[in-house]
Amino acid sequence: AKTLLTLAEQDNAEAAIRLGGMLQSGEHIVQDLAAAKALYLQAAQQGATEAEALWGELDDPDTFDDHERIEAQAGDATAQRELGEQYRKGSNIEQDMTKARDLLQQAAKQGEREAAFTLGVLAFNDNQLDRARDYFQQVAAWHALGRTEERREDYPAAIAAYEKGIAAGDDDSRTARAAHYLADGMAAQARSETDKAEENYRQARTLLEEQAYGFRRDLLLAQTYREGLGVEKNHDEAIRLLQELADYAPPPYAQSVLYGYGADPAHREAMWQLSGLETQRGHAQEALQWAERAAGHGQPQAQYYL
Repeated sequence: AKTLLTLAEQDNAEAAIRLGGMLQSGEHIVQDLAAAKALYLQAAQQGATEAEALWGELDDPDTFDDHERIEAQAGDATAQRELGEQYRKGSNIEQDMTKARDLLQQAAKQGEREAAFTLGVLAFNDNQLDRARDYFQQVAAWHALGRTEERREDYPAAIAAYEKGIAAGDDDSRTARAAHYLADGMAAQARSETDKAEENYRQARTLLEEQAYGFRRDLLLAQTYREGLGVEKNHDEAIRLLQELADYAPPPYAQSVLYGYGADPAHREAMWQLSGLETQRGHAQEALQWAERAAGHGQPQAQYYL
């Protein structure tokens, strides 16, 4: 938060948006809606269009709907989930995680899938992995379940979850499974098992090329070109993919549930990798600019570097 504050004070709009999001949600910092609003306004005045929407959300005192509260109290599952989300986010209402969880649990018991998924995310973030796994299994959220199993260090279970996600047509599961193929390929290559390595790289690229787009997909494809994993090394192609990824506007912080921090981590990681590639090319100024952008989006290594 201190690094973000420093960058925000230096008119870094991306840092202002992320710090505003932290202040709005109360994540890792004391909630302060007035300060969040001021940071969003600062970023909006610098031309960040997403900040205008976030500022408007906090500036509208009529967002909270008493009718929704009445419906929630009457047992309407959708209203319970929506009211629970408002308490969770602190959107025009004082944040109260106890009330948020209670309302989301009431909704989930009635089969409200989004409520159950959010409860899984909250449990995952609290490292309550058994509970998270139960919620994600309940709603067949295979990619989220795979991530949970990875944190449990049960990699066969994670791969099994991703395989179920692939069968259901989930691109996030395809990307996660491709990442495992790449890791297995690199391990085989280190053991001089060339045929096994090439087969893993082929499987990875097949899964990645089945998708038309995706932050994590492009990050992994860039890795294959940067490191020559199953293809000829091509830094120009890696840079092209990373630049497209870095310049693509991510969902604003307040809309993020599973990944948080203003952007999918692949978005900020692309910026950091571009900094490294530009350093290798001897482009010091470009490298610094990418590092500053990455830090503004919360990339830990970039923040430490700066």
